[in-house]
Amino acid sequence: MVRNSQRGCENYSSDKLTIDKQSLAQAIDERLASDKQAIKASDKKQMILDFFEVGREYKSSDIATFIGLSIDRTRVYLKELVENDKLESKGANKNKTYYLPEQK
Repeated sequence: MVRNSQRGCENYSSDKLTIDKQSLAQAIDERLASDKQAIKASDKKQMILDFFEVGREYKSSDIATFIGLSIDRTRVYLKELVENDKLESKGANKNKTYYLPEQK
């Protein structure tokens, strides 16, 4: 692509310019995404806790569908909630279910 200016012609590749814009946009998106994840992790965990009803058990796939995350990411949050005694789990692998602990 050729661009005319008062000083003369400036030659530059539109492909190069597009790649630079894409790289910049990607870097910005990655930065924003990491900031959003740090802020929203606790929000997602709270959404999970709000989803639970006393006396009911849920599979990770049910919870993932509700909060709109992948099953893998949901399992990470569920594991943290179990470790922090906010939830309890029983079963293993595909049969694992999660529930609210009994109130003492």
